[in-house]
Amino acid sequence: KRGGVIGLEVGELQLSDGASIDSRSFGPGQGGQIVIKVVGQVTLTNNSSIQSSTLSTDPQAGNAGNIVLQACCVNLTGSTISTATEGPGQGGDITISAFDYINLTHTAQSSSAIQASSQPHEGKEDHAGNAGRIHITASDLNLSGAASKIDNSTLGAGLGGSITLSIGNTLRLTDHASISADSKGTGEAGNISVNATQIEIQNGGISTATDKADGGNIILKARRSLELNNSQISATVSGGRGNGGNLLITNP
Repeated sequence: KRGGVIGLEVGELQLSDGASIDSRSFGPGQGGQIVIKVVGQVTLTNNSSIQSSTLSTDPQAGNAGNIVLQACCVNLTGSTISTATEGPGQGGDITISAFDYINLTHTAQSSSAIQASSQPHEGKEDHAGNAGRIHITASDLNLSGAASKIDNSTLGAGLGGSITLSIGNTLRLTDHASISADSKGTGEAGNISVNATQIEIQNGGISTATDKADGGNIILKARRSLELNNSQISATVSGGRGNGGNLLITNP
């Protein structure tokens, strides 16, 4: 069995004060997709979310549904767009396309994040599905604040998903914002690929890190410039059991 599609086609979309659009799978059925098409602006504030998840110990556990979001502009303030798997089901992909900009700004109470994750259910590390992939296309992508992040992580044997950013103008990270693909288990970390005209990182970072597995690669293509100020780009392995990822910076 498969969950139905959650589909929205509207002029503007606003979620606030904990509002959510949510698709979940708790057994062998596949989670439903979330497809949102917005002519104008998408605004999520105050701990609101768009999320898809699967939670089951069943070996035939269903996969989480994908999230597809198309809009002119996207603003996340203390809110999240996420997919997750807890168990053997596969995590859903996140695909976001914005004709203009995407802004992530954290608040004192909550983070702003676009994230995909995988973790085992009840400590059964081998029973973990792969995390979903994150694809983002926009004219400008801005992350501001320590709890503003694009993150793909795995805590068990599931593989981390990739993060692919295609930015027409500027990718900007400020005030300890981050883009990361991490593994805390035996699953390999995902790769990070960025293609932008300008990449500006002010007190922020782009990283892949693992404890027990191979690290992910980082590929940065800056057509005009790459600027780092008190920031870092890193691919590390801390547990000594895997190989560190590769780092490639090019000017195509």
